[in-house]
Amino acid sequence: MPTYCYRSISAGDKRTGTLSFWIKRSAPITTAGYFWNAFGPGSFSGDTDWLGIRWRANDALEFVTWTGNIYILTNALFRDTAAWYHVVYRIDTTQASANDRVRLYINGEQITSFAHNNVPSQNHDFNCLGGSTAVHQIGCMSSGSLASPTRITGMSGYIAQAIYCQGQSLAPTSFGSTNANGVWIPNSQPSLTYGTNGFKLDFIGSGTSADASGFGADSSGNNNHMASAGLGTNPNTKDSCVNNFATMNPRIATQGQTPTYSKGDTIVTSTSNGSYGASALSTFAIDSGKWYWETKITGDRNNGIAIGLADATWAVGSATDSWFGNTNLNGYAFQFTNGGQKKVDNGTGTSYGTQIAVNDILGTAYDADNNTITWYINGSSQGQAFSSMRDITFVPASYGYYNTQWEFNFGNPAFTIASGNADANGHGNFEYAVPSGYYALCTKNVNQYG
Repeated sequence: MPTYCYRSISAGDKRTGTLSFWIKRSAPITTAGYFWNAFGPGSFSGDTDWLGIRWRANDALEFVTWTGNIYILTNALFRDTAAWYHVVYRIDTTQASANDRVRLYINGEQITSFAHNNVPSQNHDFNCLGGSTAVHQIGCMSSGSLASPTRITGMSGYIAQAIYCQGQSLAPTSFGSTNANGVWIPNSQPSLTYGTNGFKLDFIGSGTSADASGFGADSSGNNNHMASAGLGTNPNTKDSCVNNFATMNPRIATQGQTPTYSKGDTIVTSTSNGSYGASALSTFAIDSGKWYWETKITGDRNNGIAIGLADATWAVGSATDSWFGNTNLNGYAFQFTNGGQKKVDNGTGTSYGTQIAVNDILGTAYDADNNTITWYINGSSQGQAFSSMRDITFVPASYGYYNTQWEFNFGNPAFTIASGNADANGHGNFEYAVPSGYYALCTKNVNQYG
């Protein structure tokens, strides 16, 4: 079941409104994913009573009604799983110019090239946007019957600051602006008129109830709180459009088998049962600074696993099992097998540390300024593994064979944290204390130390 929020609305404007979302995509990237859907109050059958916005499986962005007579599909493809996108849909069917009735902006820039551009007729009424008892939902789509909708095909990824302004056609500058570094960022307290059914969701609460403390709490002042479902564990995230954390990267072709990715690309699972294992690399590359992250092993570890750093230029797929650290000066690894544990560089392994067990948490402390690396097991240092490391750009990496599963925490944990520790800047959420002088891999820290 996808994680989603939903609310039955009251009567309001059916012709004009603005949707604003900050979105970070993740695997599975081949599956179409809806992040906005409105339906009812009449049926699922026409251009007035069902509207969906989603990523297509080919990475285009789609605005579509139930029958497809209103169908707007971008030529541009949005493939980046490492960054946040700001998506704004500006709807105003009263406009005389057809191309002004649905306008799309990405990171403040208007998109004008479309593979399909079947726009609404002038003064078209979207009953699903303003009909009494229609339903607005975020994070999934609905099909089936209005009385008992089936909620499916949710978007894989992260959503932040989801805003709907009913009765307002607003430019993206109402929601975001360009900072001194030329980066498009959200306005943390936008001054907006939200309209009858408008809302602002920050997803900082907990619980499924439609109230001020729930996951779908409305902070617009309208109290249009949404109920939520499918939350699972840790639905709130440190990863946001104002501080982007590293995840693992499903877009990189790595050596050996291809792993699967889940929970916003923080969980990597190797299910191969052939000749090779599966490697995975992070979205952040490191060439300076001091960085700490945690990794929890939650699957079979007996047939060879490793955690560490890969040469950033090594990420080229091939049907070999030449994982990072194993050959060709392509990285450094803390390796575990049935025979024991080693620190490995260029295929040479030396006994290091103690053996791990399933559910142990490995901490990695990498000093890119002084070229050293130290690993921790459940908060206990195993001693400095390498010094005088090659002075090149590295990427956090993992390797697993058969049913290995790694759960990564670059400050935005996949697993439940029992204690809670931030770095010295107050960023991240770690199970164990962050070593002095080391920081979480996130954009705020990288801007300062990277």
